[in-house]
Amino acid sequence: MGVNTILTHSGRGDQSVEVRSVNPVVMRASTILFKDYDTWQKYRKLRATDRVLSYGARGTTTNFELEKLVCELEGGYRAQLFPTGLAALAMVLLNYAEAGAHFIVSDAIYGPVRTVCNLFLSKVKVDVTFCKADCSDVESLIQPNTKLILVESPGSILYEVIDLPKLCKIAHAHNIPVAIDNTYSSGYLYNPLKLGADISVIAATKYLSGHSDVTMGIVICNEKEWKNFGMGKYFAVVVTLIVAGQVFGKGLTAIGAVNALIAGAESMGLGVMSLIIVMGVIIGIIAFLMGSGNAPFYSFASIAPAIAEKFGVHAADVLLPLQTMTGFGRTMSPVTGGIVAVAGMAGVSPFRVVKRNMVPLLCCCVVNFLVVYLFILP
Repeated sequence: MGVNTILTHSGRGDQSVEVRSVNPVVMRASTILFKDYDTWQKYRKLRATDRVLSYGARGTTTNFELEKLVCELEGGYRAQLFPTGLAALAMVLLNYAEAGAHFIVSDAIYGPVRTVCNLFLSKVKVDVTFCKADCSDVESLIQPNTKLILVESPGSILYEVIDLPKLCKIAHAHNIPVAIDNTYSSGYLYNPLKLGADISVIAATKYLSGHSDVTMGIVICNEKEWKNFGMGKYFAVVVTLIVAGQVFGKGLTAIGAVNALIAGAESMGLGVMSLIIVMGVIIGIIAFLMGSGNAPFYSFASIAPAIAEKFGVHAADVLLPLQTMTGFGRTMSPVTGGIVAVAGMAGVSPFRVVKRNMVPLLCCCVVNFLVVYLFILP
């Protein structure tokens, strides 16, 4: 089919049924209910290879239709949606990251990807070499431990164009997968997978949307790399939260919020323990309201080292009680997936389950802070 035919007919639900809506139904869900335990186990296994409902973060029927459409446009085997283009690119990098690995990344790559390389990959002992924007020097930069080549064409800012078939031929001769940022052209104007690339990444925020009202990333793989990349889906949400949390923390630091917090604590004569309690209560409440512990923790975790340094304690002394508080807040939340599922199986209100847990968990919160104050901080 031509590209216009694909755009007209694909991504519109099951075409084999006799009656259906023109566009797929918009489905919004986090927790998915299953008939029984065996059904839940069945779908947990199926989700490793098939597009099935299992948890909202892994996609809904609406997500699946968009994945099918973009995958067909790109000529790929499977696709995976991410909240942002940066999250998608970061996931590709982290999927191949291991201690002692070497990556080659184009000098024309999207700027924040350099931050991911310098901030995260260096911590897991991955060496990154930036090649020329036109990739003319790639072959000379390949090492025995090179695990991935990531390029962009046209390149960010200056629109450099590379000879992708030639690059892929060189990479595949060394059994190295090639990933390309295809944001500028998308699957409408350019099909990297048909020219030899193994992975195509699109920031759908740009060309595919273009109206400044959507942020989204998409990773499209050929069959071989999808099997390698499949494990990446298990870490997609965590990676997104880490990256988003790091950006949020840098924002708090940039506007002076961290310094203001420390100065306020000092002016009121509060020590580090009092500050930890205040922060713990804040993120505990956020976790309670959201039903999620990871999001609030990662949002504040990046500012903990600065606070710890100011008060002369180890960063872990600040992080440990905060992480525990997010766990308590999530466990006491009536909108947490586990609470909702248990309440549904028991045929009672989630608030009734929370009510039974509230008092012992609040006692645990107090004990948590006492242990930190009496045994850790001294």
